[in-house]
Amino acid sequence: MEDCHEDLKGTVVAVKAFVAKDAQGAFRLVIRRMEAAEECLMAGYINGLTDAERSRYTEILWKYINSIKNEGYRYLVSSIFKDITGLDQLLASLKKHHNFSGGFLVYTASVTCLANYMLHSLSHYDMNPSRSIPYQADLLTAGALLHAVGIAKKYTPSPDMRRIPESVPLSRYELRWRALCWRI
Repeated sequence: MEDCHEDLKGTVVAVKAFVAKDAQGAFRLVIRRMEAAEECLMAGYINGLTDAERSRYTEILWKYINSIKNEGYRYLVSSIFKDITGLDQLLASLKKHHNFSGGFLVYTASVTCLANYMLHSLSHYDMNPSRSIPYQADLLTAGALLHAVGIAKKYTPSPDMRRIPESVPLSRYELRWRALCWRI
């Protein structure tokens, strides 16, 4: 790569080019112009969920959202998830688990499934966190769905997937709290 393109190293680029055949019969790619891609989702350039998997996990997520009987909780959770652009393509982390296109969707659906499984399993044995306070299924489901929703406002949609500058001093918990307060 030429020195003039050193700043593009490691980024997704938009290229204007054509293929030419040289005198020896070899094909060459002749690049006329190359610049950093403006707005694109990292999901287009990394491994992630297939379309069928995206559809299935989205279906699971909305099944749990619609299972919330309390209208206030259901409205809060559904309105937050409806506003998340590219929900099925978001990563849950830059360097840790669920660092793939759709990772946030898989992570959220998995935590919610696990929480509901534990609720039903422990309820079957008449076990709950406090003998005097029974589980509140709607609150548990809403909490599981929203526990990491701050991640959606944590990263840029640009190809290099870095932290949004305003989110740098904030944890995912503080970002989640902001998302909830904005809705309430």
